Amino acid sequence: MIDPISHLDGPCPVCGKHATASVGEFALGHPYDGEMSVLYHCIACGSAHFRHDPADSSSVGWHKKVMERNLQWAEHLETALASRHQFRSVIDIGCGIGTWLHYLSRRNYRVLGFEPGSQAAAFGRRNLQLDIQPRIFSSDKAKSLGDPFDLVTCIMVLEHLRQPRAVISEIAKYCIETGALAFVSVPFYYGFTHLKARPVASVFNSTAAHVTYFSEVGLKRAFLEFGLECCSPRKIVPESNNWSGFLFRRASRDEKRHRAAGEGAA
Repeated sequence: MIDPISHLDGPCPVCGKHATASVGEFALGHPYDGEMSVLYHCIACGSAHFRHDPADSSSVGWHKKVMERNLQWAEHLETALASRHQFRSVIDIGCGIGTWLHYLSRRNYRVLGFEPGSQAAAFGRRNLQLDIQPRIFSSDKAKSLGDPFDLVTCIMVLEHLRQPRAVISEIAKYCIETGALAFVSVPFYYGFTHLKARPVASVFNSTAAHVTYFSEVGLKRAFLEFGLECCSPRKIVPESNNWSGFLFRRASRDEKRHRAAGEGAA
């Protein structure tokens, strides 16, 4: 009899468990131009990942090209979030040139961005007059820059990271210490149905740049592990059906006990 455990290969970047197995190969686009990369599926949380280095997606040109579209999406997202949570100040992680923050600032929100792509950050600071820190987000840095913010957003960013748990832990630390809520949006992965060839839009349309694919369960578990619970029972879906995600808050004592019980059983 084959021991299935012997065929598991490495930790999952979402839940951290050594419960992943290869399920197929995908051709990559620019800059890999047809090279193949293996997709690994996690049997513990249902997420998936590639192990190649993600292509750079911080191009100023691309962000400018989709700016008008994203401003419309920003309006839809503000409406969807405002129906769940009152907020007047926002930190955006991986903000690019700051389109979401630009929309909010014009509506008198207090905003702050973090963007490790230096050219994108510089464009937002120079052309949109935004406070964008040209660095990876850290809770300590954010707290040093003024009064606490009501909401932390991370919109279509975590899928670009090979080690997203580091950012998740910093988001959780900030929210736990300040009482902020967090809204997190990723292109969700729903298991092997995504492996079927599709002529239209697919979660795997950007395999060169997107390397981590979160299941809904995996995303919630990752945040709960670092102390944030999901407070939107259903996925928040803006009118445009883009930038959908979940809202998180500091975990209650009951939720922490439930998590500890689950870890003990494991």
